[in-house]
Amino acid sequence: MVQQYEFTGMKKDGSKIECETFVLFIPYKWGFAIHGMLRDITVRKRIDEELQRHRDDLQIVLNSIPTSIFYIDLDHRFITANNAFCKSLGLPMEQIIGKTLAELFPNLPAEQLSYFYEVSNQVMKSGVSKRGIIEIFPSVRGKRWVQNDRIPYLDEKGNIRGVICLAIDISDLRETEEKLWYLSFHDVLTGLYNHAYFEEEIKRLEKSRQFPISVVMICIDELKSTNDRHGIAAGNELLRRTAKVMKAFRTEDVVARISGDSIAALLPLADKSTGETAVKRLKQALESHNKNHDEILKLSFGVATGEKGSGLADVLKQAETVMS
Repeated sequence: MVQQYEFTGMKKDGSKIECETFVLFIPYKWGFAIHGMLRDITVRKRIDEELQRHRDDLQIVLNSIPTSIFYIDLDHRFITANNAFCKSLGLPMEQIIGKTLAELFPNLPAEQLSYFYEVSNQVMKSGVSKRGIIEIFPSVRGKRWVQNDRIPYLDEKGNIRGVICLAIDISDLRETEEKLWYLSFHDVLTGLYNHAYFEEEIKRLEKSRQFPISVVMICIDELKSTNDRHGIAAGNELLRRTAKVMKAFRTEDVVARISGDSIAALLPLADKSTGETAVKRLKQALESHNKNHDEILKLSFGVATGEKGSGLADVLKQAETVMS
């Protein structure tokens, strides 16, 4: 969930500034991480006022602003834009003016274009600005995430002629958020899901219609002794090698590292025969993997199947009991 606020702040010298903050709450294993961003929007608010003025030097003003700015008319055609926007698209001004986004980028997904038009239409119909709109936008650097502020563009009589957009590239922020989401559900060393995610999937699947569900347990037999004899780095290498063998599972299977030397997999819509077949695939993948390595990777496997109404934690224990 993202929360957004605007407020007036005060600097040390007593001067007032307009501020905007975004706060994102990200759940992870131990609770919640808070990722925030604070921006001084004093200049932006002044820009909003300036952009409504009709004067000969408007283009000079626009080009002096490093933030991407463009105007579109009631038909979503670009009226004008500044140098920053042209640079971000990788197109000269003369190729942009008079065109729609769909004409400039005919290969853009329809849903992306429809959202762009929908937000602009809302501003043009209501006359109310919309701020903090997060969209994917094409650029010379590939797909970029931008935060858009859309304000109505008015003529001398106050009639709406289109929309003015200020677009800020927040791709780096989005990448950070995605990494935090990934780390909250994945084991850093192996790239497999972590124990917290595995427990959540057990709860979800127990309420689902995806029974029978098979559970496969995998143990790295010599991980502790390898750590003792050769050090943690050698043990970590065994874990990474084991993760490669786990690619033998189906895409829909949930494979997680649930403890130091244990990996478990939930196989939805998998009866006993399907579970046993999965173990056979794992053994074949392990055999193939060991042919390419001097040090043999040794794994133990166990599988059990639960029918509708079964507690998957109990099925997990059964799989652990029959490991060999």
